[in-house]
Amino acid sequence: MASGGSLHTGTLLSYATESYKEDFSVMFKTGLTAEAAVEAIGLSTDSAMVDAYWPPEWQVEHNIFHFPVVCQPIVAAYNLGPDALPNNQTLTLSVGVLADIWSGAIVSWNDSAIAQLNPNITLPAQPIVLVFANDRRGSISDSFASALAHFNPAFAMSVYTTNDSFASRWSQFGTIGARSYVVDPIEQQLGHVLHANASSCTWMTYGQQMLVWTQLNEQATRTIEEQGYMPLPLLYKRLVMDSFGLLSCNGKQVFSTKVVIGKGNDFKIGPMWASAYPFDSNFQMTLYSEVNGTHALYELASVSYDMIDHQEASQVRKRDSSDQLSLPIVAFAIGAAYSLPEVLNRGSLLLNLATLADIYLGTVDTWDHAAIRDLNPELASLLPNKNITVVLSTSMPSVTSILIQTLSSASQAFRDSMVRTHGERVHRVGELTPCGTWRQVDASFPVERTGRVLWADDVAAALDENAYTLGVWPQLPIVERRYIGFADLINARGERVSASAESVASAVKDYRDQPFTSVLINGSAPLWLALGLMALNSRDR
Repeated sequence: MASGGSLHTGTLLSYATESYKEDFSVMFKTGLTAEAAVEAIGLSTDSAMVDAYWPPEWQVEHNIFHFPVVCQPIVAAYNLGPDALPNNQTLTLSVGVLADIWSGAIVSWNDSAIAQLNPNITLPAQPIVLVFANDRRGSISDSFASALAHFNPAFAMSVYTTNDSFASRWSQFGTIGARSYVVDPIEQQLGHVLHANASSCTWMTYGQQMLVWTQLNEQATRTIEEQGYMPLPLLYKRLVMDSFGLLSCNGKQVFSTKVVIGKGNDFKIGPMWASAYPFDSNFQMTLYSEVNGTHALYELASVSYDMIDHQEASQVRKRDSSDQLSLPIVAFAIGAAYSLPEVLNRGSLLLNLATLADIYLGTVDTWDHAAIRDLNPELASLLPNKNITVVLSTSMPSVTSILIQTLSSASQAFRDSMVRTHGERVHRVGELTPCGTWRQVDASFPVERTGRVLWADDVAAALDENAYTLGVWPQLPIVERRYIGFADLINARGERVSASAESVASAVKDYRDQPFTSVLINGSAPLWLALGLMALNSRDR
């Protein structure tokens, strides 16, 4: 692909496409953005990279399509000398003062308007020397001038009537009409110009696939951030992808690829599936991870995403969103994870539900407590006299619900202690009623009143960073970390069981006659005690 224009976004495009495909390369010529746009219109190049938004009427007239790539802040940089700003002080300027500087109303650094904004800075009595890119439409200078014009009408008149370096100079484009002075913030002042009327449509289809890749590929997005840019908001990306279906070349639809965007809990199952799925010309999929998967369900309703991997949707949500489909796709173990350096690589710690309940009650308070020593005679001499700090989740009410249901089924003391009180930090969780339905309740654990707790969105990360901690969390984020363990448990038969594919499968089989169950606890088979179901949630568009 041959392109030209902005040094900033052009360099970024070259970086981002280095890992795209072996048979694809970008030949980029750095230059003025306005000239690059003219070359793209004249078919001398395939595209132009610009730093500002071009008016819709101009796009229509020249059969041009804008594709936003990244966002970036435009700032005013200054150099007052090495001794002008001691103690790392930063100069403060208002938009009005900036407009007066660029229009020539303020010509020296010690002007009273600048001094009023910086009372604690001694400003030099030196002239202000302006440095800017002498470019026109589609440049950073043009965007900067448009912003100042929007906030300062006097500046707008001075710039757009003198035809100086900030003027649009539309006469060079012939029939192009006058533009507005207002910068549209939704467009983020960035665009990618694509010519859609060439004799061959092959490059159009191929180029759009590449541009979709720059927006959805994780490595490409990381490259954007490393270069100091900000990726476009996902909802905006969604709108851009959908708009591709409206483009045509020689009377035919150019882009027929199905683009699916998903999001869900940071268990890496969804992202692994998405990355392994073929990224071909007919179907492209990407999935974003989030520690707090609950937020993703609301973003599904806002049409930001096509699908969400999360817990199965509640009956209330299914009732309120009749077009939402919730399909269980994978079961996973939930158990007690711990950070205990003394027993690292010495085998898994063993706990039973009664002891785990006592830890959350606050009565089993140290790692060398008799209840833990008796369960682990081979590790008893290694267990330290250290307080057990419990890590509580702030992001996954489904896991907290499973924890409460599991411990309540095994400990009468725990069940009696789970009273709902006012004035305490509480967990909003689901509770199974006697008639078999779920209701939302507030719950707090007695251990919280001891002060031996940490709150975290990502329980696995908190365990990894804090020794002598314990938390209940899904297995996958735990086993991927080197310095924390996942405890074995004693099941309803009194047998020691480890979280594995076999024990999880056994639990799923035990509950095969309960298709609407999403919390699986304390089955009778030699199975893992607590499971969660990850469901694929989608909506009709």
